[in-house]
Amino acid sequence: MGGAGPGGGGGAEKATAGAGGRHGAEGGGSAAALKKAEAAFEEAVRMRHGFAEIRAGPAGEALDELDRALEAEGKGAMWNVTRGYTRLIKGEHREALAMFNGAARLDPEMSEAHIGRGEALLALGRHRRAYAAFSKAARLGPEMAKAHAGRGEALLALGRHRRALAALGRAASLAPDDSAVHLKRGEALRALGRLKGALAALDRAASLAPDVWTVHLVRGGVLYDAGRHGESLAAYDEAARLRPGSAGIHVGRGVVLERLGRLSEAADAFGEAARIDPGNAKAAKARDVLRRAAGGA
Repeated sequence: MGGAGPGGGGGAEKATAGAGGRHGAEGGGSAAALKKAEAAFEEAVRMRHGFAEIRAGPAGEALDELDRALEAEGKGAMWNVTRGYTRLIKGEHREALAMFNGAARLDPEMSEAHIGRGEALLALGRHRRAYAAFSKAARLGPEMAKAHAGRGEALLALGRHRRALAALGRAASLAPDDSAVHLKRGEALRALGRLKGALAALDRAASLAPDVWTVHLVRGGVLYDAGRHGESLAAYDEAARLRPGSAGIHVGRGVVLERLGRLSEAADAFGEAARIDPGNAKAAKARDVLRRAAGGA
């Protein structure tokens, strides 16, 4: 039934990856509010909160406080960038893009503004425009790893895997301890069929960020592709432990368990995916087929 499980990445964790100290707010009041927001946000990421949880919890309150502090200050380019990231973190992607566009109009040579534009455009699924924004950021700030990483992610989404790998390699050389870059390198290498290299990149990502569930999810898919099904299941199990509410992870577990001949457990995994996502007709069908097969075994 089906192939390897999904290898997607996720939500608030991605949006927050670029939001920290490189975007200082303007003025004393917002500087203190930014520090508080960063601390609350880091705790939300540690707890693996999604956009809705961030908006409703302490991180959302801290971001609102930062917004109020920013309202009281001059609306310069960095003001727009900082405010754009508060919107991006909360999943308000169109509002974030408007803020980053405002920063770029005020200071067209500000690479951070174009990185922000690229991140918002990626979140909106506008991959070609995101690539153009990240490329401009890379021209303006060739030493900025986020610009090259963004170019790589946009190229991945466009199916330009070799070019994506080159851009991500540049990002990794500038930021060798950025787990997100190694995760994306793993995805690019997997798409090119270079499974050994993909696993090396993903192992590096896992060593840097062992609590990021998307790393284990993608590792599970690559290990499945490599025929290492027992290790693949262990990776999916770790992803499920970290993010039990992801239907895609349980679909991946179901695929591997079926491959291992553990039909009853596979049916349970697909059943859990269908419970989490009632609209997933394929998972429900796989559950029913496997339950009948397990009953007749």
